[in-house]
Amino acid sequence: MKEWFKIPPMPGVFPTVSSKRFAVFCSQLRGLIKAGITIPEGLSIIADSNEYSKAFTTDLNIVREHLLGGEHLSDSFRSCPGSFPDLFCTMLYSAEISGDLEQVLEESSGLYKAKAEQQGKTVSLLFYPCVVMVFAFAVLAFLTGYVLPVFESSFSDAGMEMPLLTRVVTACAGAAVYLIPLLAAILAAAGLMISRRCKADEHFAREIGRYCLKVPVFGKLQYYDGLRMLAGVLEILLRTGITLPEALRVASETAQNRYLASVYEDVRTDLYIGKRLSESLDQTKIFEPVLMGMVRLGEKTGDFEGAMSSVKAWYSDVLAERTDRYARMAEPVMIGFLGIIVGIVMLALFLPVLQNYQSFSTQIN
Repeated sequence: MKEWFKIPPMPGVFPTVSSKRFAVFCSQLRGLIKAGITIPEGLSIIADSNEYSKAFTTDLNIVREHLLGGEHLSDSFRSCPGSFPDLFCTMLYSAEISGDLEQVLEESSGLYKAKAEQQGKTVSLLFYPCVVMVFAFAVLAFLTGYVLPVFESSFSDAGMEMPLLTRVVTACAGAAVYLIPLLAAILAAAGLMISRRCKADEHFAREIGRYCLKVPVFGKLQYYDGLRMLAGVLEILLRTGITLPEALRVASETAQNRYLASVYEDVRTDLYIGKRLSESLDQTKIFEPVLMGMVRLGEKTGDFEGAMSSVKAWYSDVLAERTDRYARMAEPVMIGFLGIIVGIVMLALFLPVLQNYQSFSTQIN
């Protein structure tokens, strides 16, 4: 993506680095540490590479200063929450316990790389319909501003009335030119208001999250992505020695859907009062049999990490298949929609010409 098209970093609103670049950062830091370079030196090398945004580079230097000042690794990275998510910091904390920082950085890179790939697929799924809508709007604007006024003027001068279809298309196109931008502005304003309300009201945020899961197509994708991320987080944190309740806390805080986040937090509370994970998950009534079956297997064998690894792989495959399927379905639907619009417009333009030709022929005869 071109630099002029990038959203400027806004800590607290937008992260200072994308998931894709963050995965690269984790991989680069791991490579430097493996080569025998200290963490502060590695951060300095990455900061001087000019591959990242100014805000992210500044945070790298801040973390470096904290490390040189004697702070723990995870605490140093927590000092810059705009660049380093809580999940990443918790994984670093687990590395402090296990001593396997290289492995944790490798798993972090894989986790954020998968997240970036899914974000890219979702954007691609939305891109084609958006292009079609922009093209349709441009056609309507061109017709209203240039083509149809010529026909109206010609028919008015000749004392003739334009065909019904042409008049209807003219009216609809004229209205759409003003209504579409107005509707877009209303939707943008509503989105901003909902976003602000979600930040101020946790209950409202949970309800919005619950309704988002019911949205056709995208709700299911968000649900599968949430389960994939949950399994991935639990797999990595449990493997590195983090307790299950603490891993669920991290999963709750990093979940994009606040309804799912609240469910994870409720499950975490149940664990503290002695309930089994499978029992608590089953009470929520939102988890599929695949997940429930693997959780029960993990409880039976004691291998929760392996069970979560299988769940992550399952939902990664399901998510990829669903995204590809919806993308294949969207293309013919959008082409058909665009074809109908173009067909109606061409007919509306052709009818006045035909009517004018017939009138001219009648006058000659």
